[in-house]
Amino acid sequence: CLGCSSLTSGGGGGGGGGGCGGTGGIGGRGGGGSFGVVSVTSVVSVLNSNVAPGAGGPGGAGGNGGPGGDGGLPSTGGAGQTYSGGCNDRRAGNGAGGSAGGAGGQGGGGSGGPGGPSVCVFYKGAAPTLSGGTCVPATPALGGPGGSNGQSTASSGTAGISTNLAVSM
Repeated sequence: CLGCSSLTSGGGGGGGGGGCGGTGGIGGRGGGGSFGVVSVTSVVSVLNSNVAPGAGGPGGAGGNGGPGGDGGLPSTGGAGQTYSGGCNDRRAGNGAGGSAGGAGGQGGGGSGGPGGPSVCVFYKGAAPTLSGGTCVPATPALGGPGGSNGQSTASSGTAGISTNLAVSM
């Protein structure tokens, strides 16, 4: 039998592609504010008053990252060579199939929302007249915690402001 022993088996199949990465988490919302006096486009006088607004609300937590996509499917192995002729037919084996692709990574977490403000007098327009009395804003509210992707955590939100007088932009 001539030529029967030099047949080549099929090539191995390619591996599947890696999965897509997950979507990033959404950032947390800001906390609500606490205001002692609010003045909008009016002339206001705050005389001999004790103003003590409460603390603003904490910032919302950032969302966790989405899961990664599934890995791609593998391809099959190539067919082996076939010999026909001489004393008998012979065929080499097919190549092995490839392996599936790996899953994509989880998306990153969103950052936490900022803490809400604590402001004694908040105004827009003319600055109010303040005379006598006291103003004691609360301790700044904490920012919300950052979301996670299972490996690391996103940054926390910034703390809220705590001030006597703030102007609206």
